[in-house]
Amino acid sequence: MTVLKQNSYELFQEEFPELAACFNDLVEVQKSQKGLDSKMKQLLNMPF
Repeated sequence: MTVLKQNSYELFQEEFPELAACFNDLVEVQKSQKGLDSKMKQLLNMPF
């Protein structure tokens, strides 16, 4: 079994910084939208 030395999101940010930045922007816009409760927003924001 392979053990990661960093979490998958940190690796994503290092390997694909532009894509990670776009994902972060998407998360921020989604958080500001009304109509979804906080639990659903958490589920939608789980990248991995």
